Amino acid sequence: MRGIVLHDPSSLAAYREPWSRLAADCNQPLTQPAWLLAWWKHCRPEGAELRVVLVLDGDSLVGVAPFYISRTRTGLVVADLMAADATIGLEPIMVRAHAAAVVEQFASCLVRSTPAIDILRLSGVRMPAGWSSQLSQAWPSAVRVFPDETVVNPELVLGELSFERWLSQQSRNFRQQLGRFRRRLEQLGASFHQAGPEDAPRVLSAFTQLHLERWASRGGSSAFKHGTAELLSEAVPTLLAEGRARLHYIDLDGAVIAASLFLTAGDRASYWLGGFDELLRE
Repeated sequence: MRGIVLHDPSSLAAYREPWSRLAADCNQPLTQPAWLLAWWKHCRPEGAELRVVLVLDGDSLVGVAPFYISRTRTGLVVADLMAADATIGLEPIMVRAHAAAVVEQFASCLVRSTPAIDILRLSGVRMPAGWSSQLSQAWPSAVRVFPDETVVNPELVLGELSFERWLSQQSRNFRQQLGRFRRRLEQLGASFHQAGPEDAPRVLSAFTQLHLERWASRGGSSAFKHGTAELLSEAVPTLLAEGRARLHYIDLDGAVIAASLFLTAGDRASYWLGGFDELLRE
């Protein structure tokens, strides 16, 4: 088993498909190359340098730690996970059977990276995350851990349940409200859709506008930063074509009035963001 560090996005092309398969095997939709590399192209911080760690067992890809480094104003070198500012729940991926050895390779490669890393920042990771403790233990020098902000990230586990079966287990009041809201929209002439790659440009444009308009009166949206619209335009059609994303929307008289984006891998779907017409609350 060996680890390598890649600094150039073009050098990742040969690993893109096995990386996608590994993300699916690990049920990690946020660590897909199409999403992360589009983020790097359009949203990376100024002066950032790529440091993607790949772990190979022979010719098989068994681990990916998608980091990049940047410098603070005081000159400290900080390593962050790619797109950590745009996602919650991001983490490295690895074959579970080799997890301990893979994490050791992550640590070894990051420690040898130049310039030397002063701070390893794990923003947006799910807790508890066994790999983060293993990474700390594998680091060959003293490590001080500083916990920061904790954000609630709800998760719905369906298992073998269909949506209909899950819905039947909810409260009568919840089911009645959901049915009433849907009927109200249908009476207005609304229809419900799942976008394909060909629909993506129109739906994403409306999705962006709806989200920004909803947050305009609250000081703006922190989710949309420089390059976010370009990230979506590049990554989402590709992910939709590969069956690795879902873009649901509601259409009324030819206009998109609500849309939600999910990234998917394996048996997990991760909600990224949504937008809807505030007038529909009335």
